[in-house]
Amino acid sequence: MLTTLQNVKKAGFSPSVKNNDSISYEDNDVFKDAYEEAQRIIRISDEVRITLDEIKTEVTPKESIAVDKEIDSNMDTENSKFTKLTTAKLGTKLGLKTPETFEKLIAKGDLTLTDNGKHFLTDSGKAIGGESRTGQYGMYFLWNESTEI
Repeated sequence: MLTTLQNVKKAGFSPSVKNNDSISYEDNDVFKDAYEEAQRIIRISDEVRITLDEIKTEVTPKESIAVDKEIDSNMDTENSKFTKLTTAKLGTKLGLKTPETFEKLIAKGDLTLTDNGKHFLTDSGKAIGGESRTGQYGMYFLWNESTEI
């Protein structure tokens, strides 16, 4: 079923405004469709509001604190699992921009830059814990959090 505005345009009718509050159409079917669509939208919004009210449950402050502590401990566990940083994150940690980070890693000998502009991990880079991965947008490198440039 077409929306009310589409029905009005399809039928070729334009509203005639009698005052600021009322618009009359020359076709009763168009007005009827508009009225039914408005009623449907109101009904759906009321149903959604009722559903949300049913889902809400009250949590006591003690339960809330316990849940917060559990979430914090889970996040600490997850964060400890990830000890590698991308080149961009490593640069951010050291206060450098990504291109500067790449330049310093090349100067240090941990990366090489080919003629076509691609970076590759050297044996020196692997020795300090660097890893090369292929992602959605091409190759990227992971470094230990403690890597110093």
